[in-house]
Amino acid sequence: MPSTTSGNREITLLQERSAGTFAQVYLAHSTDGGGLNRFVAVKVLKERWTKTADIIDRTRDEAQLLASLQHQNIVRVDAITEIEGRTAIIMEFVHGVDLAQMLRALRERNLSVPPRALFEIAEGIASALAAAWFKVPIGRSEPLRVVHRDVKPSNVMISVEGELRVLDFGTARFDDAGRQASTQAFRFGSMKYMSPERRAGSRGDHPADVYGLGLVLIELFGRQIHEPLPTDDTLHDDAIEKLIDGIPDFGLPNAGWDNSLRETLTRLCAAEPAERLDARQTVKLMRAFKEQASGSGLQAFAEDTVAPLTHAINAIPTMPELQPPQTAGRFVLDSEGRTAVLQRLPSDARGLEDLPTEVGSSSGISDEMPTLLAHGRLLADDSTQTGPITADGTPTQLGDDLAVGGGLNQRPLGPEDDSSHWMPRSTKRTESTGPVASPSMARRLPPVRPPESKRRAVLIGCGVMVVLIAALAAGGWLTYAMFGPLDDAQQQARRGSASSATDADLQPRISVELHAGDPTVQWIRLEDKQGNRLINARPDGDALIPPGAHKISVKVTARTKLTGDIFIDKAISLTCKPATMGRVRCTDANGKETLLLQPTN
Repeated sequence: MPSTTSGNREITLLQERSAGTFAQVYLAHSTDGGGLNRFVAVKVLKERWTKTADIIDRTRDEAQLLASLQHQNIVRVDAITEIEGRTAIIMEFVHGVDLAQMLRALRERNLSVPPRALFEIAEGIASALAAAWFKVPIGRSEPLRVVHRDVKPSNVMISVEGELRVLDFGTARFDDAGRQASTQAFRFGSMKYMSPERRAGSRGDHPADVYGLGLVLIELFGRQIHEPLPTDDTLHDDAIEKLIDGIPDFGLPNAGWDNSLRETLTRLCAAEPAERLDARQTVKLMRAFKEQASGSGLQAFAEDTVAPLTHAINAIPTMPELQPPQTAGRFVLDSEGRTAVLQRLPSDARGLEDLPTEVGSSSGISDEMPTLLAHGRLLADDSTQTGPITADGTPTQLGDDLAVGGGLNQRPLGPEDDSSHWMPRSTKRTESTGPVASPSMARRLPPVRPPESKRRAVLIGCGVMVVLIAALAAGGWLTYAMFGPLDDAQQQARRGSASSATDADLQPRISVELHAGDPTVQWIRLEDKQGNRLINARPDGDALIPPGAHKISVKVTARTKLTGDIFIDKAISLTCKPATMGRVRCTDANGKETLLLQPTN
């Protein structure tokens, strides 16, 4: 199509692919001044939010964040602009399916993801999360410390060529003095994939993203998670263990590798954030599992399976159908990011009724929506910063956790897509003149006790008193028998027993620290000679223990457990890591080798 200048490009919105509370995502066709044609995705802020400064700032923050990260597994952004006063992000279009669509289609066809491809997917997600948290962007001296906060299958896409992209950083938190949106604490994300600490009220940090990755990995193995897991630590870890035990086959060569993967999944999804692996450790482990796994890789799986699914679910319309009036809108983007509209954007077809205000209401809030309390109050991470919703459904306070739009997902809308970010509901309110008391709410007066009942109560009270007096008398006699006058032999035995107890109580205790010196070290345990566990380091642990002979055990990924004897008579800090020939070397704080564990024949 013709352009005004060589630096301009014309963009035609073709098809709405997804919609959230704050934005819509379109498949679009882009033609630049040199005649280069390609498909892009355009995320457009909904018209009703154009007067909300914080939402506009947040959209720009998301675009800047994506441009700064620049990672092969994070969706790329091309430009940020405005279309008819509505902030818009032009980004890479991923022609494929998201993991939620893929898993649903595979279940319907009784198929599964090949183990090698599965570990490649997990490696790609972990790599994106590692870059978001640890990578130092070009031109900066510190990492942005990005927390995605909504890691789930519908926010990961696989292209027909086998490329993986993590989407929807509109919910992310990150450290950047140049960000424009204000910082207030609203909690967003899918409850089913939200870590226990976030559901308990914490805003969440990098371990919360790793937790979501762990649940996604469990679902890739075919285990469905229908509801949020318990928040109690013990019940939660038991539920995770049951999910992992239900996986029929890991596709790994032997039981040693299977046990290593079980331990890895357990640590990814641990209830306690300090016990979880970080994303960089997870990348290394997934890479190791991938090299040992059976089945085809991600690229072959995409060609054989993802491509046909994409054609069936997310087919791109043929070009003859793209001419007006079928197109949604057209605009010209110049080299400075300004737009000139050739064909108007469609007005918001969905009104404010698509913003739900009550959990469990008839609107059927999907788990993709921001977490809400009943009576229209947003559930905040910090209880002092909750924001009410006005009568028309508009939040009156917008915060750091507030997601902008339906993410970067380029998925078709439809009643079968349970990952869309909105569900319509009626805004009609029922008339009520006030609360109506039900029969169960009526206050009942205590019945009048007849005289016979009073006499019975007195007799029962007297009986109780007699029993108490008898018990006291028996207790006094027992005390005298135990602590009364003793003969010489009894007194000598008692003095000896008291002396032994005093010696045990006064026995000195020393400080011992255990540390994993490599990500492949899953745990280190210290036990006394009776087999009682004193320290369980995963990866670190410490305790005050009595001196003497103890046993130390170390478990390394894909290796059998190694155990050895160690005598501890002073405070010590040990760091254990794998050595050659299947051994484990433990060194003290000065790097001196203290213990070398060797596999038994």
